[in-house]
Amino acid sequence: MNCFELSWWSIINVEFDHSLLIWHIGTQLCYWDDVKRLEETNNRESLNKYSKVSLCLSDYMLYLLVMYPNMLPKGIGEIRYRRTCVKAIRFFQQRRRKIGTKIDEACYELYEVDNIDSLLGVEDGSVSVLSHGSELAKQLQSLESKEDWECEKKWEMINKVWVEMLAYAAVNCGWKEHGQQLRRGGELLTHVCLLMAHLELSDQCRPRESLTF
Repeated sequence: MNCFELSWWSIINVEFDHSLLIWHIGTQLCYWDDVKRLEETNNRESLNKYSKVSLCLSDYMLYLLVMYPNMLPKGIGEIRYRRTCVKAIRFFQQRRRKIGTKIDEACYELYEVDNIDSLLGVEDGSVSVLSHGSELAKQLQSLESKEDWECEKKWEMINKVWVEMLAYAAVNCGWKEHGQQLRRGGELLTHVCLLMAHLELSDQCRPRESLTF
């Protein structure tokens, strides 16, 4: 099984900001589940550089969505982010006594719940970003248990997804937005865009009719 076969539903025909949020949640849940599992076997060193870079890129892309949404492909990212925050707060408030305030415990709890939307009382048939993120995390973790992938290979694949997202966002951000950030010292996204333009790689990340991003 390759990355596309596993995660097509979270990338194809999904708005960029929606996919970003799904992968951010999925990445966080995978990381903390790995930490818990590998610490139990005294094998935490299996979490290599790819996991650290993936977390950094995931956090950075979320930072852009919240602080500079105009630098990302157009969508309803701000609205979707706020809605997801509301549902996350509701979920964690219900489990405050159990998880406390620690991010690792919060991620363990979110990962282990099978039907988040039912728990939150979602009755309109829609699937929340929280549920999609948890589902993605479980699929990623299944690569080790069902597909015999090593932890390093899994994180290398996750890292490639985030690099692709970063590159796509970089070349699809307008030069006006890039220029505004350069006056403030420049965002990583702008430097990536300039590097890709210099290496003539920008066309590889332009929108295609068959893909939302």
